[in-house]
Amino acid sequence: MNKSIYKVLVIVFSFSLGVLVLDCTLENNVFGAEFEFPEELLSQEVEWEKCEFDEAQKKWRKAECAYINVPLYWDNPEGETITIYVKRLRSLLKARKQMWWLDGGPAYAGTAHFPPFMQDIAQLDWRIDLYTLDHRGTGYSERLSCPEQETDASEEGVWLTENEWDECIEHLEANYNLDAFTVTEAAKDVGFLVELLKEENKEIFVYGVSYGTYWSHRYAQIFPNQANGIILDSLLPSDVQGEQLEILGNNVAKDFFDICKEDEFCRIKMGDDPWEKANEIFEKFKDGHCPEIVENGLTPEYLQQLAFSALYYWDLRILLPVFYYRIDRCSEEDVSAFKHLLDDFLSQLASPTTRLYSDALFYHIVLSELMSDDLMPVDEMKKIDETLLATEHLVANKLLPLHFLLFGDY
Repeated sequence: MNKSIYKVLVIVFSFSLGVLVLDCTLENNVFGAEFEFPEELLSQEVEWEKCEFDEAQKKWRKAECAYINVPLYWDNPEGETITIYVKRLRSLLKARKQMWWLDGGPAYAGTAHFPPFMQDIAQLDWRIDLYTLDHRGTGYSERLSCPEQETDASEEGVWLTENEWDECIEHLEANYNLDAFTVTEAAKDVGFLVELLKEENKEIFVYGVSYGTYWSHRYAQIFPNQANGIILDSLLPSDVQGEQLEILGNNVAKDFFDICKEDEFCRIKMGDDPWEKANEIFEKFKDGHCPEIVENGLTPEYLQQLAFSALYYWDLRILLPVFYYRIDRCSEEDVSAFKHLLDDFLSQLASPTTRLYSDALFYHIVLSELMSDDLMPVDEMKKIDETLLATEHLVANKLLPLHFLLFGDY
């Protein structure tokens, strides 16, 4: 399975299936007084150039793109600068709103990932100017990279492995000011871009998805009065503990199977307690039931990853009960169906813009800002991970071991 299916964004999309719209009328800014930008930054001339709106669908109309200067450190606005890459799709009519899209991951490139979804919104309301950007440290916004560890010939291509971390970390520390690549600095980038590009008589809305909701929340804390509203889609709570991500994702899987219980057809197939039934089938599968499916590439560990990632995709989510029902029945047709799923369908979900994602920034943000101070031992997390119906094994196999490597015993 291509890792982009379950790694990019899915870390938090599974937390919530809903959308929350916030009215930005906060009276108190927990970060202090309203943030002000130096006039010399606000007076810079933005040079927009025509660019592809959607790299995968070039027949669609063109967008505009620009590199905009921001300080490396916002508390030193006259110091070193970096550029943030911004893409916009202007309304063909007289726009009444600006909508800013903040992507997830963390560390996915909004200018590459969001256009298909932005296109849907544009077709629903032609009076919106749509904007998105690449979070500092990813995409075309000073992407954090480890070139030798991200080549096609490396262990997992653009994805960083345990064997590559030592040299990658050495490269990152030698070539980047890593303490400048934070959620707060990125939130101030958004506030500045909104202020720089706002237009008279246009309301401003900020839309965040997955980690983008965490980013949007930080933005709202610093700029409580700038936007007219904030849309939070697939929430990453502001008090999240990174090591709980997959445990919480597994809880969402349980919620989904509880919905199966309320559906007559699903209940006929999976019984009065579909969640318990799915877990029983998973244990049978781990004990060797239906080896023909394993021969086609679906190991128990892979099934856990597939269940976790399916929660993100609307068209895969409804198949969750089907996976376990077919594994339990294990007919020739069931084996053939899984082979088709693995060989044909899932391969089409691979992102064409993977190399704009930064695995280095992903780990940097998660390890430095989302982990708690009271971490469980790796062995304990591995035991829990083995019992989860839905997990991508990220916490047990990468986040906690890497945290131990960087920060020592906990």
